[in-house]
Amino acid sequence: MLVHYLEHLVDFWREAGSLVAGNQKLLAEIVSPHFWAIQILLVVLILMYCTMHELVRVIGRDRVREIFFGTPPAARGSCGVLRDWRQAWTRQLPPSAGLWTSPRPNIRINFLDHNKLFLLLDVMVGKLVTPELVASLEVSAPIVKDYDLYDFKLEAHIGFFF
Repeated sequence: MLVHYLEHLVDFWREAGSLVAGNQKLLAEIVSPHFWAIQILLVVLILMYCTMHELVRVIGRDRVREIFFGTPPAARGSCGVLRDWRQAWTRQLPPSAGLWTSPRPNIRINFLDHNKLFLLLDVMVGKLVTPELVASLEVSAPIVKDYDLYDFKLEAHIGFFF
């Protein structure tokens, strides 16, 4: 806070010619709500940084990642029928292919029109054609269709790795 004030004071000191005149001009022209909003934001950000730094120091980097981002997929077991179904189908596919359910979170809620909902069933099948090229096909159909967006969607994707 003091550094921010001194930073502005130097600019006004140069314009006014003396430290006292620069300070008076700064106090007359400073926008107090804006100044204090910036100071509060800086204090909050510094406190957040210090808190996270100490949390990582005390409980460890891996534990913090687990708390905030969940358990890594390799470490957790099977959870739910959909995941079991996807794993069963993936086992039947070649090693360079994949099956994904809901590859994109495309849930839409129209709050302005009585909370109408548009919810999809979305499936994507992909194959690594070469080490630099992947191809996939995505199929989407609405499960809940309170408003008309589309009835069926079929997308082909080609990706290049470089």
